[in-house]
Amino acid sequence: MWDALFDGGVQPEQFVPRLAKGNKILVLGLHAFYESARIFQSPSPDALTRGKALFEFLNRYLKTNVLCAKDQSELLPAEMLMLKEGPERVEFFYPRADRDKIIAECQRLANGEQTEVARQFLLDQDNFAVQATKGIIAHVDGKPELKKQLSKIAPEDLEGWLRKESVSIRGHSNLARHIQLRFPGELENEITEYARELFALPIKRFARGLVRADLYLHWRYARFGAIPKDLTHDVYHVLNASHCDAYATADPKQKYAPLFLTSNTKVSTWGRDVPVDGWIESLS
Repeated sequence: MWDALFDGGVQPEQFVPRLAKGNKILVLGLHAFYESARIFQSPSPDALTRGKALFEFLNRYLKTNVLCAKDQSELLPAEMLMLKEGPERVEFFYPRADRDKIIAECQRLANGEQTEVARQFLLDQDNFAVQATKGIIAHVDGKPELKKQLSKIAPEDLEGWLRKESVSIRGHSNLARHIQLRFPGELENEITEYARELFALPIKRFARGLVRADLYLHWRYARFGAIPKDLTHDVYHVLNASHCDAYATADPKQKYAPLFLTSNTKVSTWGRDVPVDGWIESLS
C-alpha cells in the first residue's frame, strides 16, 4: 500500500489531515518498512533512484501523525505483559522515542545508505522464515497420519477447523512453543500458564493469530505439498496488523488474512480500479 501511495503521488501533508477528519490514522508495520528496503538489493538500474525517493516519501509520512506497529517479535511479549499489567499499561505501537529512531533510519535509507540495521533485520527475517518453513515441513512429514488428516481438510472447511484446533491442546502447545522460543529461560509450568491465559477470553489478538497462522501453514503444506516462498513473509505482514482496526492490502492472494485476524481488524483489498487515497478514506 505504501508503494501505491508513492506511485499515486498521494502527498502526506494533505492526505494525513484528511484521514484525521475521519478519525483514521495510518499505521506502518516495521516488517513492511524493512521489506521495502529490499529494493536496494534489486539489480534493476533504477532501483537506487526509486529506493531513495520511496524512503524520502515514507519519511514525510512518518513525520506526520502516522503510527508504527511493533514488530511481531515484540507483540507476543507485549500481550504477555498485558496479562500482568493490564491493557492500559501496554502499547502495541512504538512510542515517540522509538519512532524517532525509525525516522532516522528512514532518512539514512533515503540517502541511499544500505544500513547495517536494515541488512541485519532482513537477514534475521529471512533466516527465521527459512527455519520456520523447514520446521513445518519436517513436523508434518514426520507425522504421516497427521499429514493425511490435514490433506483431507477442504479449503471451504478450513475456517471451522482452525476455530476448533487453535483452542485445542495442540493449539495451546503450539503457543507454548513460541513462548519458549522467545523466552528460553522461562520455567515450563510458567510457559504453560502463559499459553493458557493468553487464550482465556477475550483471546489475545496476536497470540490467536500466531497459532492460527502456524496451523494454516501446516495445512497448506499437507494439502498442496509446498509452502510458497513469500508466504511466510506475507503472514508476518498480516500478523503485524493484529492490533489495528483495519488491514489494507493490494495483494489479492492474501485471502487468508481474515483467518488470522480477529473481527476487530477488518481486511480490505484494493482492487486498483479507484485512486488508492480515496479507497483508504472509504474504509470503515
